[in-house]
Amino acid sequence: MHNTLLKICGITNLDDASLCLDLGADMLGVILDPSISRHGNRKLIDQIREIGGLACAVYTDKRQFYGEVLNEDISQLHFLFNEDDMAYCHSMGKKVMAVASTSFVTGVEERVMQLRSMNPDEILLDFRDGASGHASEINRIFSSGRTGLAGKIDINNIMKIMETRPSLIDVSSSLESYPGKKDKEKTRMFMERAGELIAGLA
Repeated sequence: MHNTLLKICGITNLDDASLCLDLGADMLGVILDPSISRHGNRKLIDQIREIGGLACAVYTDKRQFYGEVLNEDISQLHFLFNEDDMAYCHSMGKKVMAVASTSFVTGVEERVMQLRSMNPDEILLDFRDGASGHASEINRIFSSGRTGLAGKIDINNIMKIMETRPSLIDVSSSLESYPGKKDKEKTRMFMERAGELIAGLA
């Protein structure tokens, strides 16, 4: 059975969190970097967990990662991390989502293999220039193990994205009315379409 998970990132408020969970999101991402417009905070992570959601804290800075108490379900490492950082998360009882972020394909396959050797719970391949334009490269990388995808994913390219059979799809800005605020209709339409495609692969 194919079971692609749906992660909605850039959650900044409880109303959007509730909307996304009601529409079937498997996990919600809260960016903790205040320099990013669509950022949240520790209180929001607690609130997401209180309403039954799976909360993923997105770290872009190692100092912040070690400077705060981990209270999320999943720690998404979006900085230059190593095996010790992953071990720290696991010692705290948290799962690890390791991000391979790139705007080009060269070296990505090697990076993914390196990350797999560190035994993260999930690998997220983030194409800054858009994941849908790299289907052939993605299929080659995925042939050696399932990996999640991020990068300009929206309702117009979700079918092409699903053809690569990712373990997880991470969407954010394409569901917004403006940075930090999810659009109800965009989110509903995307989640319905993604759900149909995932069900068709089961």
